[in-house]
Amino acid sequence: GKALIVDGKSKNLKELKVYDNAKTEISEKLTVSSFTEPGELVVTSKMYGTNADYLRAVLEYYSVKELADELRNTYAYIFPNISTAAKIKITDDEESNVLTTIETYSIEDVWETTSEGYLKRISIQYEPVSLYNYIYPISCESKIQPIMLRYPANFSQQTEIQFPEEVEIATSVNEEKNDHFNFVKKTEMKKKSLLYLNYSYESKQKEIQPKDYRGVCNSINEV
Repeated sequence: GKALIVDGKSKNLKELKVYDNAKTEISEKLTVSSFTEPGELVVTSKMYGTNADYLRAVLEYYSVKELADELRNTYAYIFPNISTAAKIKITDDEESNVLTTIETYSIEDVWETTSEGYLKRISIQYEPVSLYNYIYPISCESKIQPIMLRYPANFSQQTEIQFPEEVEIATSVNEEKNDHFNFVKKTEMKKKSLLYLNYSYESKQKEIQPKDYRGVCNSINEV
């Protein structure tokens, strides 16, 4: 469509860009260079369309520091000893309606140690916490009213985990596609010490009808 820009200068109608799809792309890079030093996590998030509009609205009411604290607390769910290593960077391309944030963290005690008799095992806990804004385990009891889905929703995430030495993790693909949503998770070792995790989620309907709820709910919980 077209509209007249009210700035005292414009006389002709201008084309308006309409963004009817929300999209979020996230890139996480977790570097664990040793078994004793803190890990580093860099998160780059790109929000498009109405997702960018939503974050702009948030920043109208909350300070950048408050936003940064909230984002850090999200990762504290899996990394309790996470701390901010650099001030959050925010870039707003209003022309393209894309808003980008870059978060940088330091993670103490990134390794967890568990004991099994005389054996000790170390591991890293990881979960795609940003994905939980879209899909997460839910209860599957019967419903009377339709259940709303986040729609439109288009989410993708790539996570790189750099280990200090070689690890063996099998390549796998977990995929669920139905009338209500598409979900894909891919696990792949790009190098002997570099793990790639790729997630994508897309909602296809605004709501789940009561008769379909149990089946869709079970599909959500299986992913």
